[in-house]
Amino acid sequence: MHRGLAGEIEKSPDGGRRTRARPAPPPLGRAGYAAVAAAIAVAAAAILLALGRTPVCPCGVVRLWYGAAGGPGNSQHLVDWFSFLHVTHGILTWPVFWLTSRHWPHGWLVLMGLLTAAGWEVVENTSFVIEAFGPSPSGADYDGDSIVNSLSDMAFATLGFRLAMSLGWRGSVALAVAIEVVVTAAIRDGIVLGAVGMFGPVPEITEWQREAAAITLCGAGETNGGRAGCRWNLTFEENSG
Repeated sequence: MHRGLAGEIEKSPDGGRRTRARPAPPPLGRAGYAAVAAAIAVAAAAILLALGRTPVCPCGVVRLWYGAAGGPGNSQHLVDWFSFLHVTHGILTWPVFWLTSRHWPHGWLVLMGLLTAAGWEVVENTSFVIEAFGPSPSGADYDGDSIVNSLSDMAFATLGFRLAMSLGWRGSVALAVAIEVVVTAAIRDGIVLGAVGMFGPVPEITEWQREAAAITLCGAGETNGGRAGCRWNLTFEENSG
C-alpha cells in the first residue's frame, strides 16, 4: 500500500488500484459557513476584549480609512496601510493548507484561513508581541489594535487566503511582492522591515522611517498642534537626527 497526496492507494481485489479518500469535513452550505465564520469572529473579539483591547479607537471615532502610519490612531480604525499587509499574511498561510487539506470543500478552507487570521490577531495583541514590535518610528505609543481593527484585519487576511486559492503560486507571489513594494514605498514599513526590526534596531532604517513618519503625521494633521504644528514637528525630527 502506498500513501500519496490524494490518499492511500492500495490494490483492489481484482488486482487494480484504488484510492481511499482522505477524510474531510462535510460541506455546510452558505448559512452553515456564515454561522461558523460569525462564531470565529465573536470568539476572537471576546478573547481580545479579555486581553484588554478596546472595542474602538480610544478617540471615540471610527474612521473608514486612517493613513498616518505612525499616528496615534494607527491600528485603531477600520482600514490603514497595515491592512494590506494582512492580505499578504493570508497569501502566506494558504500553502500550508494546500499541502495538508486542499481536498477539503472550499468553504471549509476559507474558514481555516479565517481561523488562522483570528489566531494571529490574538497572538499579535498579547503584551509579549506588542513589546517585541516596540514603538512606532514616530515614537507614538502603541498598546495593541482596537477590536474593530482586528476584525477588519481578519477580513483582509481571509481575502488574501481566498485570492491565493484562485491565483496559483505565480499570481500569489506577484501580488504579495506588489503589496510589499507599494506599502514600503508609502510608509517605509512592511513585513520585511518588520522582520528585520525584530532582530534589533538598524539605525539607518529607523532614521529613514522617522523622516517619513514626520511627513505623514503632518500631512494628516496628527501633530499636537494639528497642521499648524507641522513645521515644529519636522524641525524637531531634523534636529533629533
